[in-house]
Amino acid sequence: MTLKEILRATYPVADATVTEIENLCEPIDVRKGEEIVRQGEVCRYLFFVLEGLFRVKFKNGHREETICFGIDGDPFTSVHSLMRDEAALYSFEAIENSKCLRLPLLTLRKLKEENTEVLRWLEALLEEQIYAFERRYFHLGTADAYTRYKTFISLRAEIVNRIPLKYIAQYINVKPETLSRLRARYAKE
Repeated sequence: MTLKEILRATYPVADATVTEIENLCEPIDVRKGEEIVRQGEVCRYLFFVLEGLFRVKFKNGHREETICFGIDGDPFTSVHSLMRDEAALYSFEAIENSKCLRLPLLTLRKLKEENTEVLRWLEALLEEQIYAFERRYFHLGTADAYTRYKTFISLRAEIVNRIPLKYIAQYINVKPETLSRLRARYAKE
């Protein structure tokens, strides 16, 4: 996926803005298992996923949770770092080898002051993220395990076979053995 496609999926930015942002980005290769944002550390970049698969994870003591997944076309940063220069609450880990562009948050902050398209794009992105998190927590909080699994399959069918089962179990908040039963039930339908 190109940066132009990523940006325009959220807001219709002009070619000149795409070029300006692209010129300020650095391409990076991310190895499977590598964290490009680390929980407890201030994130210094906005990442654009060009190719690959990531998970947003949260470590709470000895327990690890998978909050959501990031795929080709997804931008990602820590909102706490972006808005307040605070430590990230989550980590962003590659599930497979991936390619990204990274834009320094200091540069993004300057761009949004100088270019209203960048400000509008960022505003639209944050609105989209709030919507997605609200939808996720609604489904987790109100649905039974099987419904949560079916909802996940319907919303993320394009990546379900690329995600290790333990992360799917974490995401829908069930034990791996429960996920096995849910998958068997789903296969019968």
